[in-house]
Amino acid sequence: MQKAFTLIELLVVVLIIGILSAIALPQYQKAVIKTRYNTLKTMTHSIVNAEEIYYMANNEYTQNLESLDIDPGGTPNTEQQRDFDWGYCAVQTTSDIWYARCENTKIKMLYQVYFQRSASAAGVRDCVYLGTDAGAVQNAVCKSETGKTPSCGSSVCEVYY
Repeated sequence: MQKAFTLIELLVVVLIIGILSAIALPQYQKAVIKTRYNTLKTMTHSIVNAEEIYYMANNEYTQNLESLDIDPGGTPNTEQQRDFDWGYCAVQTTSDIWYARCENTKIKMLYQVYFQRSASAAGVRDCVYLGTDAGAVQNAVCKSETGKTPSCGSSVCEVYY
């Protein structure tokens, strides 16, 4: 007499594995996106802090990342932008509104922080999903970071905090 598993037993095991993977996969994807988003936050805050130090020393902000006391890494694209294999980090200005932003094109998210002396948005942080799917994992990450539900427009979902 040979010992073996029955077809029913094998089907039950496959079913249990399927249920566990259906539960675990979305949580794993969220963890990966959140980790990559935290990298954006860390890099952006490093640039903002360096800009604020530069401002204290020179009474102005700079658009030249080379002038800062940090090396953000990456490949220089322009004096105000560094490119990475996952996206870019840059310093931007529009009249008297200054901010630093890092964007990860692989997860379609960006994080930006306005400098303390920006005219209308001093210190404001922005979590942005570069898509319009309100149910996307990226929006869940923004919500967990800010406690607010992102509002979705025609091209992005974002929340300021």
